[in-house]
Amino acid sequence: MRLRYYADADVREWYDHALRLLGTLHDEHGIAVEIDRIDEQHGPITDFPGEVRTPTPEEVYERDLKRNPDLNQSIGQTPSEAFKRYGKLDIAGNVAVVDDEGTVQ
Repeated sequence: MRLRYYADADVREWYDHALRLLGTLHDEHGIAVEIDRIDEQHGPITDFPGEVRTPTPEEVYERDLKRNPDLNQSIGQTPSEAFKRYGKLDIAGNVAVVDDEGTVQ
């Protein structure tokens, strides 16, 4: 299991808080963490203990959210209902639990 943060949250304080929490989870509990930086707003990420990637929101939606029955069941709605606002993807700021096979739970 690992945690994946879809960065950047719109509000700088939320973004900074998410990075601190992910670092703490990694350092104190040995949980693997990673970032998919789909909406860069707050400058470079330095000293992060996991991988930082820069996919597009569309790539993330296709890979992690679309056609994901486990996610549908846990959030109680379809990914398009949960992550699309006014026709645009709204994924940044969320954190996902990713299982050992790479599926978002």
